[in-house]
Amino acid sequence: MIEHYAYPRFHQVKRWNIRVMYKEPEGKGNHGIILENAKAELAKAKEELNRAKESSMQSWLDSEPLIDELEKQKANLADAQLSENASKTATEKLESQLQTIHKSIKSKREEQLQTELMIQETNQTLDHMRNEMERLKLERNKEKQTLAKLRQTLHLRKQSVQTLQFTLRAVLLELDAVEESSAKALQQIKLSENHRDVVQLTNEKYYVLTRRAKEKISHTNSRISVYMEQKHEAEATHDLMLSRLNKIYSSRLWSMNKRKIMGLQYTERSAKGQDTIVEEEVMANVSPKSSAEESLPKSKGGKLQQSRKSVKMLLVDRIPFWRIKAKKNMASELLGSRYEMSQSAFLFYTKITG
Repeated sequence: MIEHYAYPRFHQVKRWNIRVMYKEPEGKGNHGIILENAKAELAKAKEELNRAKESSMQSWLDSEPLIDELEKQKANLADAQLSENASKTATEKLESQLQTIHKSIKSKREEQLQTELMIQETNQTLDHMRNEMERLKLERNKEKQTLAKLRQTLHLRKQSVQTLQFTLRAVLLELDAVEESSAKALQQIKLSENHRDVVQLTNEKYYVLTRRAKEKISHTNSRISVYMEQKHEAEATHDLMLSRLNKIYSSRLWSMNKRKIMGLQYTERSAKGQDTIVEEEVMANVSPKSSAEESLPKSKGGKLQQSRKSVKMLLVDRIPFWRIKAKKNMASELLGSRYEMSQSAFLFYTKITG
């Protein structure tokens, strides 16, 4: 068996099997025949070999465009591999960029959550502050209402104090009238002692006159005590209202200018009150009742003078000057009571002389 291989440009050519049959020589005559047969076989093999060469050449020629195409495909494959490597690097870069983008998105989301939490906290604080402001406004309105009520009550208390002061002044005028009537009665007694005029009274009239005089004196003393108690109560309520107003002013944090203004007003009022008291004392000293008081004996007129002085000491308050005119008007109104008291004093005089 003979095998032949052809490798044109690394392409394998088909192999042909050539078989030569050998036989053992049967004799000398057969040796030539065998040789001829072998030669014939060899010629056939050569022809077949030539045919195979031609076919291999033809196949090589036929396979040459395929080889070119294969080389092109190899080049394309190399280019594809290069592009694949480039695409891999690009995809890696894109993946890294994508990871960074994911991280940035995550961080942005966290920042957004933090900002939302901060916004919620800010809204809560704003709501709390709004509620606090509303509460403070309500408290301020309540304080204003309470302040207005306190001012109203203070005004009413001042009016009540003023009425009490007027009543006390009326009582003083009544006391002055009693003193004047008693002074006149004593003068009449002295005159009666000098002239020795005799007035006769029965025991019943005497006891009636004494009882009336005692009742009037006790009634006057009771009225004075009641007026004194009312004045003390009014002063206590006045001080209480002032303390409450001071507390409200301190809680509201009033400015020092306001307090200075209030202090100046208070000092002006106190100065006006002192001027009023001085003027009242001057008028009391100038009034004609002083001569009557001097004419009274110390033993009988001492109690009335002492009560009058005690009531006068309690009238040290802040009354404006224009209210002094009310005293004169009230004095004119009380002339009738003076006339009645002078009549009682005359009856008392007649009782004593009787």
